[in-house]
Amino acid sequence: MATFAYSRVSTKDQTTENQRFDIEKAGFNIDYWFADEGISGKTHASQRPQFKALLGQIRDGETLVVTKLDRLGRDAQDVGATIKALAERKIEVIVLQLGKLDIASPAGKLMLNMLAAVAEMERD
Repeated sequence: MATFAYSRVSTKDQTTENQRFDIEKAGFNIDYWFADEGISGKTHASQRPQFKALLGQIRDGETLVVTKLDRLGRDAQDVGATIKALAERKIEVIVLQLGKLDIASPAGKLMLNMLAAVAEMERD
């Protein structure tokens, strides 16, 4: 089974290299890297070109690593829908920001919703 990584930055002046470094530093052996650059956080995850490509390639039961929760969606509802769709495919989602938290567990879902709401508030 493969391990995928996804990163995103909002402007062309930014780079996803820091996110890549953080994922590598955490010890993950990534088979496939996907990065959207110059894509606003206000864009739904499903409308991001590289995230769409990732979803088309990742198979059920594989793993997706991101540095922060807000890489997975534009607001709490989008993040929740993205996580739910991945969970239905048994895709393990690892968010470095959350440590070892199992985001599919009841406590993980609660934390996920709280952090997604905070990220949405910060962006607004």
